[in-house]
Amino acid sequence: ALRYPLFAQIFASLHPLDLLCVFRTTKILRAVVLSRSATSAWKRSFSAVEAAPSIPDDISIPHLASLMFENFCQYCLKYAPTVYWECRARVCKHCLYIQCVRYVTDRSIALTCFSAATWCRKRQSSI
Repeated sequence: ALRYPLFAQIFASLHPLDLLCVFRTTKILRAVVLSRSATSAWKRSFSAVEAAPSIPDDISIPHLASLMFENFCQYCLKYAPTVYWECRARVCKHCLYIQCVRYVTDRSIALTCFSAATWCRKRQSSI
């Protein structure tokens, strides 16, 4: 359980996007909101979101919240409407090539892998 029971109750009643905003305010709140003991508060927060997906094992809950509810590129912070769920990333088209594709030696394979039509599905968010 959280060291601060009042925080646990407050966090559980917040929307996941609000929790993201809380942990970005101060180092102390960041430590509290991102602690392992806050996991149940994050899960209860997600359970209140209509049509929320199940939480995958390979991604942190705050990262999932960021992908679902924010709309900026993870690299340059510009507007990025597309989430590449298989890549676990929200990136703009420019950064998709610069940050993701440049490290792959065979560019034709990389471009195929990062194509929204063939490998990464776009998620239509109703939120």
